[in-house]
This record gives sequence, C-alpha cells and structure tokens, in this order.
Amino acid sequence: ADSAARLQGKDTDAGDAGYCGINAAAVQVLRNRPAEAQVLAQRVKQICLDRSRKMEAAGGSADYWLAATLAEAELIGGSHAEAEVAYRAAAQLVQGNWRELCSTRRQVRLLAAPLGLAPGFVERLFPLISIAVFAAPALARLASAEKMIEWEQRQKDELKQRLAEAGVVCGYASALSPADLLFIETMLETGREINVLLPCPRQVCRRIFESAPAWAARFDSLLSRVNSVTEDTQPSCLDEAVDRAFARLRALGAGILRAQRLDVALHVWAMEDARALAARQNSSSIMCSFERLSCPYETIKEEPWFSPAGPARPANEAARGENYAIRAMLFGDVKGYSKLSDVELLRFAREFMQKIADVLGRHSASILSRRTAGDGLFLVFADLEVASTVALQLRDLVASTRWDECGLPQNLGIRISLDAGPVYAFKDPVTRHDEVCGAYVNRAARIEPI
Repeated sequence: ADSAARLQGKDTDAGDAGYCGINAAAVQVLRNRPAEAQVLAQRVKQICLDRSRKMEAAGGSADYWLAATLAEAELIGGSHAEAEVAYRAAAQLVQGNWRELCSTRRQVRLLAAPLGLAPGFVERLFPLISIAVFAAPALARLASAEKMIEWEQRQKDELKQRLAEAGVVCGYASALSPADLLFIETMLETGREINVLLPCPRQVCRRIFESAPAWAARFDSLLSRVNSVTEDTQPSCLDEAVDRAFARLRALGAGILRAQRLDVALHVWAMEDARALAARQNSSSIMCSFERLSCPYETIKEEPWFSPAGPARPANEAARGENYAIRAMLFGDVKGYSKLSDVELLRFAREFMQKIADVLGRHSASILSRRTAGDGLFLVFADLEVASTVALQLRDLVASTRWDECGLPQNLGIRISLDAGPVYAFKDPVTRHDEVCGAYVNRAARIEPI
C-alpha cells in the first residue's frame, strides 16, 4: 500500500496510475486511514476524468474499468450520490461480462463496513444477477397440438417472468425434452447466455424427438445458437434415464460453479411432477438428487405430454438398468513406492496400507467396491460427497504421518484422482468380486498420474 500510495503526484498519463492508485486508496480504507484514502481517491478521480476526456476527444468508446475506477474513487472520497450514478453508468458498459461487474460489486462489499455505508446501499448500485439451472423429465408422448400450443405460450410467459424477477444472466440445461427446449429458446430470445450439456453426442440425443419432427428441427436450430454445447463422447447409452440424470447433474454442477465464481444466487427450476415420473421409470429422480445435495429448487407447472404410466422399457433394458448407475470413483498411488527396498515393501504393506484401511473403515457403508495392487488403490462409492471426504482424509493422512517412525521414507506422497459418472457393475468372473467398468472408470484412471 505504501508503494502504491506513492503514485500520488505522478503523471496523470501513467498507464496504470489510476488502477494502482485506487487499489492503494482501498487498502488505506481497510487500514483505517480515511484521510490518506480520500487524498488518493481525489487524485484517482482526476486521472479518470482526464483520461475519459481524452478518450472522448479521440472518438474512443467508453471503458468499463475506467468507469468503475471513477465510481470507486467517488465512493472512497465520500461522494456517495455521485458514486451511485457512476456505478450505474459503469454497469451499462459491462456488455455481458458479468465477471467484471461481480468483481466490482465484491470490492464495494469489502469497503462497505469501513466506509460506514448504509445497509442496502451496495446492492442498490448494481443490477440483480443470478444463474439458473433448468431440469425437466424425459419425453413420453406429446399431447394434442392444441394443448401443446397453449402450454408452450403459458410456459414461456412464466419463464420470462421468472428470468426477469430473478435477474438471470446465464442458464444451464440439457435439451432432452420440449420444456428444456422452451427454456433454451426463451433464454436466447431474451438475450441471455445459455449453455447445454448432453449425455451423449447430439445426433443420439436428437432421437428423443424423432416422433415430433417440428421439435427435432427446433432442437437442431437451438443447439446451433447457444453459447456452448458439451457433449459426452459415448455414442450409445446402456440406460437413457441414468444418462439423462447425469447430464442434468452436470448442468447443476456447472451452474453451482458459475454462481460461486460470480458470487451470485443460483436458481434451480424443475418440473413439479418429475419425482413421480422418475419413480415410474425406475430411475434416479433428479429432484431427489437435488435434495441429497442440499440444493434448494423451485417447481414449474407440469408438462402435458406424459402417458399415464410413463414410457415402458424392454425387459432386457430394465435388467441392464439395474446395474447401470452414477458412481464416484477414486484412484490413488503412492509416490516413492518404486524406490522401496524389500524390507520397506513389507513395512509398507503392514503399516502404510493399514492406516489407509483405517480411513476406509470409517466409510465402509458407502464403499461399493475396493481394490489394491501394490501401491495402487481403486475405490467405488455410491455417494460423491463421501468419495470427496475420503480423498481429503487420505491426502491429510499421508501428509501428516511420520513415516520414518514406521521405518519408511518420510517423503512418501499420494496421488489421487476423483471422478463420477455412469458405470456398469458386474461380477468379475476371475476374482468373484464386484467390479465396475465404463468410460468414466477409464477417465478417472487416466487423470490420476497428472
């Protein structure tokens, strides 16, 4: 802060003088030095005004960070009314880069208490911003054209109202039902960012709409216009219900991460009868998945196309579906194992692996399969949260244990990879143990050495 504060008195044309100066002023506020902060803020204000005039004279366009810096200078300088006007002007320049706007808001929140700002003042400066995740059950059959048209208009009206009231700027969905497509279409029509996650290549997902050519064409058109499409590379699915559930969980995860990065609210919207439909289909309910993750969600009017009993699955598919499910997988191996002597290898098997077993013993109910090979470890979990907890406990165990007291090198380390996805469970004919296989098992194994 002291070094940055020396920018006071420097040439106003210095490239980063305004930005370094406002950072110095903010630090002085946090150090409870209001007088020094205000002097710096006045200097930064002049730098910003001079630069703005030069840009305007040269015919240049307004710059967001310059406008935001001017607003912060007004705020630190005590001109709260002017700061409010300046922050709102800066918000008009964000042009969809919500990360910049949220970074600015985070900075103002940091300064609010030291500056003695009134409650609610900070939130008044910025537009409402949030992220939305949308989930709907699978398509069974379409209702009559008349009912579909009526439902479509009602659905889009409700979505537009929700989007506006929540300040949604970005959404995530799976494009696996008419309701998904309407959500995507509404996001595009209202100029919002929308990202789609598919459980398999789009040409496979498109088959969902084969019985309704108009919706299939809509699917193609919308996916060509969205901000991003993430497709799983697997061309076929053992159980479509499981893969759909996984795609929606990935959409939820992407939404959670985006909301956390921006420090904004997350809205999860789901069709209200999804739980009942999922139960009829003998598949994992996306509603139950939300609840297991302690993720609040809101429901939207039910969809008009379901057959009373839901789509039937052939007997062989139902049998396969019982062994096809979303699982979490952990791979691990020990750094330094290949350098151990024969004596140390025996100590490793007795001491090191016993401590690993003690950790796993605390979570036995959630471990579906376990396998070791030398220093290699492969675990399968029913619950991703438990898998994450075990991974962290193994990491901490290896890092904190005095292995030299066990007759082993102290620099032993552990590499751990963790992934989740649909896998197929089977009984290994050689070992007679329960095992899993699938693309996500392979991926989890391959990222472990990285």
